[in-house]
Amino acid sequence: MRRIAFLGLGKMGLPMATNLAKAHTLLLSHNSLGAPAARELAAAMPSLPGLRRLSLSGNELSELSLQAGRLGKLQQLSLFNNKLSGLHRNLEVLKRFNYLQHLDLSHNEISRVAPEIQNCTLLRKLILSQNFLSEVPSYSLSSSVSLSLSSS
Repeated sequence: MRRIAFLGLGKMGLPMATNLAKAHTLLLSHNSLGAPAARELAAAMPSLPGLRRLSLSGNELSELSLQAGRLGKLQQLSLFNNKLSGLHRNLEVLKRFNYLQHLDLSHNEISRVAPEIQNCTLLRKLILSQNFLSEVPSYSLSSSVSLSLSSS
């Protein structure tokens, strides 16, 4: 397993292997992970130092328990179709992802976006469609950020 670069486990659960140091893509969508499995995933993060793309879409996550220091090279994070309700609570984690360029938070229960999202300086695509946003964020994002808010 030393040469795995891409691992998709949709509908299969968390990987049994703990040494995925060379993995750059991990797809764990549609697993109904919930809180216990999310904590298990967070504990496994030290073995994923080269991870660039992580998809946790279609699970039942209500909070983000990833440790940014362990995912320092993450560029794309897909969290759509979960139960995230407060992006302001999760921004302390997100703003430490120094290389994050693509963030998909669509189809969640987010009602407000805190201004700290501006701290994700390399962010180029932010998808907030199908949430419970009552207003469009009034602070300025970089002009190079593509923001999707349809039906929010």
